[in-house]
Amino acid sequence: MKKSLIALGVVLAWQGTAQAQSLPDGIASAVKWGSTAVQLRYRYEYVDQDKTANPANASTLKSRLTWNSGVVNGYKGLLEVDNVSVIGAERYNSTVNGLTSYPTVADPEATVVNQAALSYSADTWNTMLGRQRIVHGNERFVGSVAWRQLEQTFDAAHLVFTPNSALTLDYAYSWRINTVFGPDSPNGQLDGDFHLFRTDYKVTGNQTVSAFAYLLDYNDPVSNSSNTYGVEYNGTLLPFLKPHLAYATQTDAGDNPTDYSARYYLAELAASWHGFTLTPGYEVLGSDAGKKGFATPLATLHKFQGFADKFLTTPANGIRDTYIDLATKRFRTTTSLTWHSFKSDENGQDYGNEVDFAVAYPVTNYLTGMMKYAHFNADQVATDTDKAWIMATMKF
Repeated sequence: MKKSLIALGVVLAWQGTAQAQSLPDGIASAVKWGSTAVQLRYRYEYVDQDKTANPANASTLKSRLTWNSGVVNGYKGLLEVDNVSVIGAERYNSTVNGLTSYPTVADPEATVVNQAALSYSADTWNTMLGRQRIVHGNERFVGSVAWRQLEQTFDAAHLVFTPNSALTLDYAYSWRINTVFGPDSPNGQLDGDFHLFRTDYKVTGNQTVSAFAYLLDYNDPVSNSSNTYGVEYNGTLLPFLKPHLAYATQTDAGDNPTDYSARYYLAELAASWHGFTLTPGYEVLGSDAGKKGFATPLATLHKFQGFADKFLTTPANGIRDTYIDLATKRFRTTTSLTWHSFKSDENGQDYGNEVDFAVAYPVTNYLTGMMKYAHFNADQVATDTDKAWIMATMKF
């Protein structure tokens, strides 16, 4: 019923503009003034993980074709298709190829419709209906997981309202999440009722306060169903000091069999000096007496808690991440070095520590190269792991 009402609203809106331009003429104009883009991304990922028989050597190529129509009476169409292919021997566990003697690299071979949507824009608001990318803030709670070769997208109705330059209201209702595991995985598409809301308010040009609510009711698996409410602050105290603070609460929802309540905290301070930025931080995904940890299942998780991806699922005892990052950009080269110390929120466990390194360089206006390395030293959870990546991205 909800989807039918949304679709009906789009049809009625289209009919309302038909007086200005007939449907055939509108389609012809949309095609005539459309644009096409191609992206090729090759990545080699190496994973050496204790207690796994063989190291993973994942050599994959993502090919993306994106078409945007011209704008007709405020309407615009979008179609994007992705293909992921293995280059050379398949020596990694893609989660669907059955090669479980190798560590997991969640880049399965597949061809998918990544985005297919119709949008409408006016002076203060825009809407989009269909399969689409949704990104909130720094992607700690809702993101596209663009690091993986297949992306996370949402089948959704999406509304963004900006009544003035200071305020943005962003709401999406999604009935399906298309995950990075691809169409051949039982976890490739997750159905349910998902309400994603975020508002950003610029108190001044350098101070922004945000509030968010994520109500996730999965059909299956039910264990991720939850309600999350939170606030966030990003600002500039001095030209060289930028604090970032966040707080959230989470409870079970829907048919989740675990009755729990957990909290989230973040405090970090970025200090810039002579082209270098030093960012110490402390992030806590809490636990409810060890029953379940605070979860962010829709986040771009690779950006947080270490490149080694050892905590994609929050441990039942929660996790406390103390970290410090040093980054710089010199001679067009972006470099970062990060250290993490991981502990539990409950029961006093020492999970381990991690060192991450990344360097990226734009070879040309169309080609960018990147190298990354992660070393996770396990203590009371997980396993010692080394990961390395070489990646080249071409856009034209």
